[in-house]
Amino acid sequence: MKKLIYLTLLILSTFALTACSHNDDGGNNQNVPNSGIVNYRGYSLPLYYITVEDYTPYDNGISYIVELSTNPVNYNGKNSGAYMYLEIYQSNSLSFSGQYTTSSTNQYTRSLDLIEFHVDPLLQNGLPVDGQSTLAVYDDYFSSGSILLNNYQSDLLYTNFEMIDKDGYRLTGNYEGVFDYIQNYSAKNAKSNPALRKMVEDRKKSKGQLRQLRAERLQQ
Repeated sequence: MKKLIYLTLLILSTFALTACSHNDDGGNNQNVPNSGIVNYRGYSLPLYYITVEDYTPYDNGISYIVELSTNPVNYNGKNSGAYMYLEIYQSNSLSFSGQYTTSSTNQYTRSLDLIEFHVDPLLQNGLPVDGQSTLAVYDDYFSSGSILLNNYQSDLLYTNFEMIDKDGYRLTGNYEGVFDYIQNYSAKNAKSNPALRKMVEDRKKSKGQLRQLRAERLQQ
């Protein structure tokens, strides 16, 4: 009987240690909940998804599209909740994690080049349809902004941001959890899917003006 009790306790102890070791494993990202929020002009909406994808290398650096949203982005349909679109740039001398700002004038830095925010947008080929969002604020209406992107572990990302529009309203928020990174410009992707680059170029909102924008900032 004593031997049976001892074996039972041993099995329970082993199970407990195994469970603890899995819970303490920093690489087990399935246990990390995606959570975030964006606040702007009376709206307070959750953020559960973030995607970062590169779309073109230039000027000794690379540009990225950053999308934050309440729901998975439907690039050809109605999207409920918040949809935030950013374009950022960083020089090759820097790591991905850091602060990106609209006021950056140093070519060896990180910059926030484009800001767009929608509530309940309708997207067609990844582009919001004019007049179909409950709220739509485009880049030229934001006077300043910054976003921190901290890729602190594997596929985990922490971010907080603050943008100010021309009326003085502040768009603020944060997110922490799993993020998707899409690398369009790797040699592997270029060979396996030659249409991928064109799709991303068509989706980006910069309309070919990012290089001019960066050149103007560097001349200030």
